[in-house]
Amino acid sequence: MLGIGVLLISLMGAAAGGKPGTGLPPPSSQGGKFELKTVPLPTLTGTGQENSDSQASFSVNVTNLVSLTVTLTWEDEANADSRHTNTPDELGLSVTSPANESKSEPPVAATQGSAGVSFTFPVTEKTVNSKTSKAGMGSWKIVVSVGNCGDQVPRFNIFGLRTFADTGNAYTLDIECNYFAKVKGGR
Repeated sequence: MLGIGVLLISLMGAAAGGKPGTGLPPPSSQGGKFELKTVPLPTLTGTGQENSDSQASFSVNVTNLVSLTVTLTWEDEANADSRHTNTPDELGLSVTSPANESKSEPPVAATQGSAGVSFTFPVTEKTVNSKTSKAGMGSWKIVVSVGNCGDQVPRFNIFGLRTFADTGNAYTLDIECNYFAKVKGGR
């Protein structure tokens, strides 16, 4: 009778998806566990001129990409002196993936601004166990658009104060990737 009970427990474990006698689920087809990792790529910097576009590019060389975010930040110069007020600069960006999908944020006027776009890919912890995804791998393109750069204008137009022209602005591009990576030693 004890032998029949052991056989039934073993068969029930196998029917539930485990190996007979171990109680463990079957191994994945890629043979491991995965964890979500966040990796910032090197920061890109540049300077754009008024009413022009600047281009940059970067490469993604990881598989199982879940999302990618590009964030543009800038800070306009301070007032030239107590008699002038700086008006904000306009910056925006457009990002194109290796699959030619584009997302953009139009130029926005701000003295301290940021704009960002995000891409997501159909990769989950479940899907990486069955197949490696190469979506998002390759060369990405960024276009930073600088619109009107606000000038330094006199607070009061007395005594012939002049406007100081603003011809551009520096910016920073931060890029962050989220992807599933195989855990070393994971089952």
